Amino acid sequence: MTLYELRITIQCTGVAVRAESEINVAGGNPVMRDVIPHSQAWLVAMDDRVNQFVALHKSRLQDLLNRYLTGDVSHEDASEMAWSIIDEWHSLHVPGENPTSCDEEVLWATVWSLQHCADKDHWNDGVTQSTLVPLQNAFANYTGLPDGYNARRP
Repeated sequence: MTLYELRITIQCTGVAVRAESEINVAGGNPVMRDVIPHSQAWLVAMDDRVNQFVALHKSRLQDLLNRYLTGDVSHEDASEMAWSIIDEWHSLHVPGENPTSCDEEVLWATVWSLQHCADKDHWNDGVTQSTLVPLQNAFANYTGLPDGYNARRP
């Protein structure tokens, strides 16, 4: 059971779940060992940090996308914001690479798309706009990750 699965189980059932596995030790005697390294309280605290991070950067990215797609923000500034979000995320030390909410999925898809597409060549051939407009709409309409997009944490 992954940390993500434990979090989902706790959220869905409201019951703390303890994952255990049998490990054979010398002499062949089975021993039970906790394979989840953190308590439920730690998971809740980490979840709160992730939710705060996503809420803050969702708002910032929505504003950036609106200004960037109208040409009011440079390619360099858009790319720099994407990198600053990645750097800040690393400072949180959040385990796992799969986003745990629709907003987080859209956030990471947007960050990676900005990091990849925020340049003059992609802008001139229309790739930037065709990539970012569906993500802009997903943020605005709370629709979740558009079809064909992937999201992973850094």
